[in-house]
Amino acid sequence: CMGLGGAWDASPISADDLLTANLAVDASLDCGIRLFDHADIYRQGKAEEVFGRLLRERPDLRRQIVLQSKCGIRPADAEGPGRYDFSAAWLQSS
Repeated sequence: CMGLGGAWDASPISADDLLTANLAVDASLDCGIRLFDHADIYRQGKAEEVFGRLLRERPDLRRQIVLQSKCGIRPADAEGPGRYDFSAAWLQSS
């Protein structure tokens, strides 16, 4: 699902981004794809956000799919450079 959610920046998710996500999910389901892979860093978090919106708008979708998500990649911030962080605190916040 790395391609969902618009640009790799802080811009808000648009109606077009939501439409694209819906079309991608529908095309996947039509092909028999049921596993949707996520990571908290995809599109700076917007991929998971747009997918969350789909789930909220389409409650029946959750019963049709398997969600997988990864975390632990921490971007550069005031505490240090980009790095892997598998601390309990970071994983819970992810």
